[in-house]
Amino acid sequence: MDWRQWPVALALTTLSAAGCNDTRAAPAGLAAPLRGTGERGIYAFDLTLRPDPPAVGAFFEILTRVRDAHTGEVVAGAILDLDAIMTAHGHGMTSAPEHSEIERGVYRSEGMKLHMPGRWTFVVRARRGAAEDRLTLAYDEPPRARR
Repeated sequence: MDWRQWPVALALTTLSAAGCNDTRAAPAGLAAPLRGTGERGIYAFDLTLRPDPPAVGAFFEILTRVRDAHTGEVVAGAILDLDAIMTAHGHGMTSAPEHSEIERGVYRSEGMKLHMPGRWTFVVRARRGAAEDRLTLAYDEPPRARR
């Protein structure tokens, strides 16, 4: 493994070891999300891709609901960043998504594009004040062929 891939590999190992599979029901309007609790245990994240799966080379969006991992309360007013990495190839996306809060605790990431088929990893970060957390999620559903 190349030394530049260590941070992602470590994050994936930490995530797996921590058992970050959140089994709570999906929030209304955000069906079947990818989900988990951040590495620091501060925030819980629910990610919904639209469309799911996205087409290779086509723009799509992700809605992310951020909640307090302990109380379940939504986290409004956070700064959110979301990226996709193809760890096997050591690169990210060729697009630069924009992130905005569209309703209390729900953030839209527009301009996402998985430019090639294969396994991708989503990395989402949320920061509100001094509280910051990050979640790394493997996306096992490969992008579908463009029609």
